[in-house]
Amino acid sequence: MQDTWVPGTLPLIFGLLSSLQPTVNTCDILSCPEGFMCCENECCLQRNIWDPAKDPFRILFILTCIIFPLLCICGLHHYLLTSHY
Repeated sequence: MQDTWVPGTLPLIFGLLSSLQPTVNTCDILSCPEGFMCCENECCLQRNIWDPAKDPFRILFILTCIIFPLLCICGLHHYLLTSHY
């Protein structure tokens, strides 16, 4: 009867003992993979903010994608709704 409690109790005891150990994860020790940075003693995903110096044509592309459809809609409106004499 004594043999039955030992296998179930030992993992519980060792699990509790290991959880009591202090874990030290500071940014000095912690090495995060590429694309992550150390924040609040853990690895967090890096947020990339758009840098116009690296990609100057992105704003031009976005403006073209907005203005071109608007011009097409205005031209179609002008063609369909104005009277042709």
